Order: sequence, then structure tokens, then C-alpha cells
Amino acid sequence: MHGCRKPSKSLTDEETKTLQEYESRYPNRVPEGIKQQLKEMQESDAKRAAEFLGISVEDWNNGISMLQDGNEGISAN
Repeated sequence: MHGCRKPSKSLTDEETKTLQEYESRYPNRVPEGIKQQLKEMQESDAKRAAEFLGISVEDWNNGISMLQDGNEGISAN
């Protein structure tokens, strides 16, 4: 089948972005298993980013929320 790929443990960044966009448009059409996988990937990414920056995951998530809300000021103490 054209465009299909074998199942694997993780999705590519492009696949993740596509699924997130689809979920935001059609939240009731995304199967729970895929929603859970996206959530786990986001949590894992947040943890890695926070560790890299030397901040807590909570601070990372707060910073992301501020950016999504249009606020540009983020400070890491």
C-alpha cells in the first residue's frame, strides 16, 4: 500500500505533528490509543527539554503555555 508504513514503537516528528493537528480539528475521531501515545510522547519530550535546560518539567510546561497564549517572556531561574 502506498503511504503506509510498518508499525513501530515511535512516530516521526512529521507524523506526530500531523496527528496533533488532526486531533485539534477532530478530537472525537482520534482513537484513545493514539491520544495516549501522543500524550506520552509530549511528556517524554517535555522531560528531556527540561533536563537539558536545567529546569523542572512544570516550568517547561508553564513556559510552553505562555508561548501558546501569546506571551513571550520566559525566564529560567
